[in-house]
Amino acid sequence: AVADQEFQRVLVRYPGSPRVSHALVRLAQATGKLGKAEESRRYRAQVEGLYPKSPALLELRKSDGAASTATA
Repeated sequence: AVADQEFQRVLVRYPGSPRVSHALVRLAQATGKLGKAEESRRYRAQVEGLYPKSPALLELRKSDGAASTATA
């Protein structure tokens, strides 16, 4: 919860920062792990729409692939 607040703070205080994409990805991951699937999807859609070439998004996609391979 504290981490979520810190990532939210980055979004609000530094909207032009290159770290925003990372904050959105971390929020998507954190909310997903907390079972908040809809909220997680919203953060992911936001980062995909605003920062489609973000290294953080590429990392998220790789981890998604690794997770689905591990559970298959």
